[in-house]
Amino acid sequence: TCVAAENYSAAIDARGRLLLWGRPGWLEGAHGAAETAGWPALEPQVAAPFVGRGAMEASYHRKIISLAASRNAVFALTEDGSLMYVSVDRGEDDTIVSVNLLPLRQLERVKVKAVS
Repeated sequence: TCVAAENYSAAIDARGRLLLWGRPGWLEGAHGAAETAGWPALEPQVAAPFVGRGAMEASYHRKIISLAASRNAVFALTEDGSLMYVSVDRGEDDTIVSVNLLPLRQLERVKVKAVS
């Protein structure tokens, strides 16, 4: 499965991991599009699942089965019905440090059937 949004794409690989590449719009942050135009595009990266403690920990290691993307967000549905989102962390020099897959805590107790 692959989805495309404004300037980036996301896909699920054969192992059920989320891949992200391109120039996600939310990376502009406080910077304007003209200023960020020279930033290098994000090379394909696997979104690292957040590893936490507690009741939701099991969902962090589930396979991704479906994706949805917009200019400012990527959502991933796991095989157990958990909805996750992508967070891209940048360093002080605005370089991408990590791409993370995090649980959407507002829906922690909800089993989602589809995302689009």
